[in-house]
Amino acid sequence: MSTNVPQVADKVVWKHGFPHPDWQALRALIDPSLSAPEYHWVNCQMEAQWLLLLRDHLGGDYRVHEGAQTFLLTDLPAVEARKTLAFVEQTLAKLTDALEDNADQGTSGMHIVIVISEDDDYYSYISTFSLKVTSA
Repeated sequence: MSTNVPQVADKVVWKHGFPHPDWQALRALIDPSLSAPEYHWVNCQMEAQWLLLLRDHLGGDYRVHEGAQTFLLTDLPAVEARKTLAFVEQTLAKLTDALEDNADQGTSGMHIVIVISEDDDYYSYISTFSLKVTSA
């Protein structure tokens, strides 16, 4: 495909030591005249770029595995990673069937599963998404 793919590294914000893409800014760079399959492809390419950045940051044995609808970032051994990816793909298929026309038809990109084995890394990464709770 000859479609231009925005460079995720140009629109990354580092929070708590981890790369977090500015998806809104990145999607604004996508050619609005693209067909749905082209738009999906561009989003998948950007997601892969992000996961490779995250993989490099995590180091160790982290790898990105790709299924039909899912990217899996994990340091699980290859056999366990394949089983995990197969489980996720099967679950997505069942959910899509159950939801019928209400299911996302996959134009925005892949489903992302991230398995972070180190507690410190996991909590640092998710802290960006945590809501601050205050008592009344």
